[in-house]
Order: sequence, then C-alpha cells, then structure tokens
Amino acid sequence: MAMTKYILTLLALACILSCKKKDSNTPTVKPINFHGIISTDNNGNIIYNNDSTDWKQNDNWSATEAGLFPSSKPICSNRVNHEIFCYPNPCNGYATIHYLQSTSICLAYRIVDRNYNILMANDSLKSLNIILDLSKYKGGDTLRMYYKIINTDCECRGHGDIVVQ
Repeated sequence: MAMTKYILTLLALACILSCKKKDSNTPTVKPINFHGIISTDNNGNIIYNNDSTDWKQNDNWSATEAGLFPSSKPICSNRVNHEIFCYPNPCNGYATIHYLQSTSICLAYRIVDRNYNILMANDSLKSLNIILDLSKYKGGDTLRMYYKIINTDCECRGHGDIVVQ
C-alpha cells in the first residue's frame, strides 16, 4: 500500500513538473482570417474578385506583418502604379506572380500560412514573372503573400491571398 502511494505521488509530481507554463509575456498573434481571393485564369484574367484588399500597394501592416521583413524604408507618399497579380488563382501547385516594374524597383516577398509561418521568401526580385512552386501545400490551403515594392527611397506594401488546390 505504501509503495502504491509512493508511485502515485511520483507520477503526480512528474506530471506537474512536465507541464510547461505559458509565458504571460509572449504575445499571442491571431491567425489570418482569409476573406476571399481575386480568382484568375491561366492568363491572369480576373474571373471574380471577392477581396478588394488583395494585390494593392497601400496596406497598413500590423507589427506582426512588418516583422516578417528584416528592414523597412519609409512608405511612399506618391503611390506608383505598379501592377502585381497572381495567376492562376486558385492554383494546382504552381502560380505565377506578375508585376510590372522599372529598373529602379525591386520586389521583396514572404509567403506565409495562416499563423504567419514563413514558407517562402525573397528580398530582391527584379524579374517580371516569378513562378512559385506551392505543390507541397495542396489540399485547399490558403496562403498569403506579403510584398514590398521597393524604390530607392521608399516602399509600397501589399498582400495577396493564394489558394492551393
């Protein structure tokens, strides 16, 4: 009987010690709440648009969103009209990001899941078309691409949602 009591006490103590208390100073970040996408065909033509915030250049990012990138420049006061979009969307594993730019512009991006885990990143793209291999995220996942269109003195910020079927 005393041995059973001793073992139960040790088990209870082991359970208590193995439980990790959550650090109250660690901020909790709400997952991304996807509201829709701009659906495009294989040529980039819009089929429907049920998210008016996608693929713009005027996002006001939270600290979590801005923290995805190592540094920032001031926000451009005069928005330059650089076109950026994703096609096809939804995609079957491969999507193309197309953006029109001048020689003094580069694109930095982060593709994240709904918990802001960075899945893909690049900080200095100059090409007009970027082919993304998203095939390992199949299954109806919605991913978000945060991007910065970076000029010599300032940057424009935006995001776009991509559904991988």
